[in-house]
Amino acid sequence: MRLVRIAVVLGGMMALGGCQTLKDVNYVQASKAADAGHPEDAFESFKSLAEADGYDGQASSQYRVGQMYLNGEGTARKPEAALRMFERAAASPDRSWRRMANYQIGMMYLEGVKDGVDRNRGEAAIYFQRSARDGYDLAQKRLEKLAAYPEVVVILHPEEFLNSGNNPAPGKYEQAVAYLKAGDDASAFPILLWYAREGHGPSQAMVGVIYAQGKVVPQNLKYFMAWTLLAAFSDDVESQLFMAESYLAGKYVPFDEEQARLLFWRASENGRPDGRAMLGYLMIFPKEKGRQPDIQAGLDFIRQSVAKGSPKGMRMLGDAYTQGGWGLAKDPVQGRAYYEKAAAKGDVEAREALARNGASPAKGATVAAAPGSSSVTGAAEPPVAAGGSVPAKPTAVELFARLSPSVFRLLALEAKGSGAASGSAVAVTERLAATNCHVLEGLDVYGAKLDGDIVMFQRSHSNRAKDICIIQASKSLKPVAQYRQYSALKVGERVYAIGSPASLENTISEGIISGLRTMGGVRYVQISAPIAPGSSGGGLFDEEGRLIGITTKGIERGDLNFAVAVDEVFDGLKPTR
Repeated sequence: MRLVRIAVVLGGMMALGGCQTLKDVNYVQASKAADAGHPEDAFESFKSLAEADGYDGQASSQYRVGQMYLNGEGTARKPEAALRMFERAAASPDRSWRRMANYQIGMMYLEGVKDGVDRNRGEAAIYFQRSARDGYDLAQKRLEKLAAYPEVVVILHPEEFLNSGNNPAPGKYEQAVAYLKAGDDASAFPILLWYAREGHGPSQAMVGVIYAQGKVVPQNLKYFMAWTLLAAFSDDVESQLFMAESYLAGKYVPFDEEQARLLFWRASENGRPDGRAMLGYLMIFPKEKGRQPDIQAGLDFIRQSVAKGSPKGMRMLGDAYTQGGWGLAKDPVQGRAYYEKAAAKGDVEAREALARNGASPAKGATVAAAPGSSSVTGAAEPPVAAGGSVPAKPTAVELFARLSPSVFRLLALEAKGSGAASGSAVAVTERLAATNCHVLEGLDVYGAKLDGDIVMFQRSHSNRAKDICIIQASKSLKPVAQYRQYSALKVGERVYAIGSPASLENTISEGIISGLRTMGGVRYVQISAPIAPGSSGGGLFDEEGRLIGITTKGIERGDLNFAVAVDEVFDGLKPTR
């Protein structure tokens, strides 16, 4: 009887070993099929082994399937499926394949994968860190390079940037400010650090300065830039301008024109027109390779900044008129007048220009009014027409003529299949446009016909929770010139929606703001203006032509339609914390 039991146990062990051996044979055959140019056979075998729990080669099979999805070998190219398969391999107890999978995921986030994975330096750093911990030297080198970016510093050092537990504030913020005024930075620092870790913008900015000074704590320029970036995205305006200039100059942080433009825009929306002036300057003189200059759009932005009182914009126009640039006729008198306006607002470079060209302007010199204003004083009063009356608001006809070049019909297609969809998109910078993610869902080729040319797009950023996707154009776009924040909107205001319902390109509809709603943490503008399938991703504008939202959905019963607030479009571009 004992011999029988032993035979049964041995038989079971042999059966298990045989099963493992059979899987090993299948793995070898799959590898040979791939090498012999039969990727379809290899894919099916590897996919089967990737699902074989308990098999020693499961992680390596998952990694191979991920590669095949990523490259479209033996199967349709599916970046999101590749990412999921790599994540399964990265969770394996097999250290060798775990570190390889984490490194591969890091590369996907670092470089971005068209129609599947958005570039995200923060996410890349997380996966490189995991791979490096498993001993992969190449991942460590990638991580060291990424550590130059402030958003990555935040992720790599959570103990510095996040409060632990439920520790109470060591003092009131006002008390910390009083300490600073008294010159007692040492007493102010722990209080400010607590509030900074809770997301308080002014505290974040001040903590960054303390790290830069190196008096209370050892000087740490990486922490200085990381705290300043967090302050910028907590809407501290001075931090926004400082970080934008830093990204543009490559000072303390690597050069990043797209990030600089985003921060200049946010500063402009927060009441600093110098940000809009710099956006205009970058349209005229783009620094990033592949960007084409757009002199007229840039000049419009600079003039708008001057109308809001930007000394930087005034000085820029002073340079242009003095030298005769940007298509403007040379006019030293006009240039001097702009310099004087800028100098009166404290612009040092304008004062230097006046000193170079003679400090006294010609008598009676006046500055030409920017479009839509009667002066460049930045006064809040509307421009006054002859006879003292306020000019009428633009008509729907005038608004459509001005805004329709910035809104276009977007076509989305399946690269290997017959799937297709049509929606709308709005140009928000000269290379980026906003649309709804559901327009692009499951599709991977995006294009539009603009001014007779075919323009192709690829995904730049996605936020499916808000249904907002940012797409990057292969050619220059004509961006919307003005935006208006959600907090300034009022129920009952007249609005206009421009989109392409039922593929009818650039249709305008009119209505009012019916409500201002927050649903699932997302700000929506409820409108009575009718929208229909195909309008998704179009623009919602106020009666002055300022973009206030991206139309996203409608409910058939009644005039119940919604647009995602334009604030959500730009909030979606924040670095990951």
